[in-house]
Amino acid sequence: MKQIEKRIIEYMLTEQSADCLLPSELKVKILSEAGQIWIQPQGFGKKCVSDDEGFPVGIEIWQGKLRLIVFDDINEEDPKIIVLENAKETARLNNESKTAKPNAEHPVRKCTILLEACKHILDCLDVGGEQSRQFADEITYLKNALRKVNHSK
Repeated sequence: MKQIEKRIIEYMLTEQSADCLLPSELKVKILSEAGQIWIQPQGFGKKCVSDDEGFPVGIEIWQGKLRLIVFDDINEEDPKIIVLENAKETARLNNESKTAKPNAEHPVRKCTILLEACKHILDCLDVGGEQSRQFADEITYLKNALRKVNHSK
């Protein structure tokens, strides 16, 4: 049985705003346990946990996706979940063309791959003769769909 390592590190956060007249600091504990990271600023917690015990901010991988777990209201039991898929570097849009970088997992790239497959199928079906007559409805459907995609760009 693999032993789960538990590690707590303490840091001091300091005020970052130049407009704040009073300097302020806040002690923060960071807990690393069971493949998750939890953050507990001093004096902050969660609804169903005793004072000084709750860690209201967490980060984990859930179903293959990186996400933040934020208990932003001590009177609410349910956290806010922020999935960070759109923050991946591979999801960055190219500033010049506003299109996504090529990545097979990115939705835009998946649509491009599907569009290319439809064009290939159309080219294979629309060769004339008897084969084209047999698939006339499918050829028309594909042509109309591709025309709509080209007009929406």
